[in-house]
Amino acid sequence: MVNAQTWLDEKFPNQESKIKVKQLYIYSYGTYERSDENKRVFDKTPLEGELYLNNFINLNDLIIIGNDSNFNKLNSLKFEDCGKLNNFTLRYNDGELSFRGNSAPNDVNIQYCKNLSDLQLYDQFANITKLDIHYCELTTLSKLDRLVNLNKLNISNNHKLTRLEGLNGMEELRSFTLSYCPKLEEIVSGMLPRLTDWNISYCSNLKEIIVSGMFPILTKWNISYCSNLKEIIISEKLPKLTELTISICPSLEKINGLEHAPNLYEINFSQCPKLKPFVHNGDWEEEIKEFKELFSLICPNSAYNFANLKEEVKKLKISFSQNKARELEILVANAKNKLSEEDQELLDAFLELHIELAKDNNNKFLQKQLERMKKSFTKKLNEKEINDLANKQAEVIKLM
Repeated sequence: MVNAQTWLDEKFPNQESKIKVKQLYIYSYGTYERSDENKRVFDKTPLEGELYLNNFINLNDLIIIGNDSNFNKLNSLKFEDCGKLNNFTLRYNDGELSFRGNSAPNDVNIQYCKNLSDLQLYDQFANITKLDIHYCELTTLSKLDRLVNLNKLNISNNHKLTRLEGLNGMEELRSFTLSYCPKLEEIVSGMLPRLTDWNISYCSNLKEIIVSGMFPILTKWNISYCSNLKEIIISEKLPKLTELTISICPSLEKINGLEHAPNLYEINFSQCPKLKPFVHNGDWEEEIKEFKELFSLICPNSAYNFANLKEEVKKLKISFSQNKARELEILVANAKNKLSEEDQELLDAFLELHIELAKDNNNKFLQKQLERMKKSFTKKLNEKEINDLANKQAEVIKLM
C-alpha cells in the first residue's frame, strides 16, 4: 500500500509535469507503466489516505481502479484548480470517502466501494452533471440537493441503501434510474422540474412511492420487480406523463392520484395480481382499447404509439378542415351566381359577420344584423341555401 499524496508528489514534482497531463490512470494491479506526453498510466499502485490534486489544469480524465484482491484505501479526494476535469472513475476502494476542493468533475462513476456508507459531497461539487454509483455499500445517500446541475443519476446494486435524501434539490435532473437496492423501503420525491425519464426496478423491500412534488415534464415512468411495493401515491400534477409501465409488482394494491396525469394514455400493467381496477376520467381500459382500434385503422401496419396517433389525428384534422373549407367555397360560389354584384358584397359581409358572432355568440346587436341580412337574401336565395351557408361556415370556424 502506498501513501497517495507521497506517491503523487514524487511522480509529479513540479507544475510543468502536471500541466502536460490530460489523462491519469492509476491501477492497483498490473505489471508495467505506460505514458506519453498527455497520458500517464501507472500499474501496481494501491493507494491509501488523502489524494490532493492541485494545478492539474489540463487534466480531463482521472481513473483510479483496483480489483477484488487489491482494494485502494483512499479516504479523501481533493481537487484544486483542475478546471478541465471531466471524467472521474473510482473502482474497488475500501472505506469512507469525502470529496473536497474548488473543482469537480462533470461525470462521476463509483463502483465496488465497500465500507462506504455515504458520499460526503461538498458545495463545490454542484457542477457534477452525471453520477453513477454501482455495487457499493451505501446505507444512505444524503445531500443530493447540493447537486443542482445533475442531469443523470444512476444508482444500482447498493444492497445496504435504506434511504435517499435531498431529491427535491436536483432541479436539472432529467433521468433517474434506481435498481437492485433491496433494503430501500420508501421513496419520497420532491419537485424535480426537468425529470423526463424515471426507472425503478428490483427494489424488493420498497413498500411505498410518494410523489409529493411536481414533475412538470416527466413523460415516461417504469416500475418493475418491486415485490413488496403496495402503494403508489401521486399528490401533485404530472401533466406530461404519457407512458406508465408497472410490471411484476405482485403486492401492489393501489395507485392513488392518477387524475393528476391527464395525458396518460399508454398504460401497461403486467403481473400485478392485487392491483384493483380503477377509474380515471372514465374507463381507462376501454379508452385505451378505443385509441388502439383507431390507430389500427389509421396506421394498419404500425405498432400502437400514442404520440404517433396524435400526429396522425392532427394530419387528418388538417385534411378535414381543408375539405370543409372547399365545400364552403363551392356553396358560396353557387350562391353568388344567383346574386347581383351588390348582393354578392352583402353575402361576403354576412359571412364575415357570422365569424364575428362565433367569437361573441351572446352579442345581440350582431344577431339582429344577421337576421336583417338573411331577409334581404330571401328573394334570391331560399332559407335552406342560407342555412346551409351558415352551418358550413360554423363547421369551418370550429376547425380553425
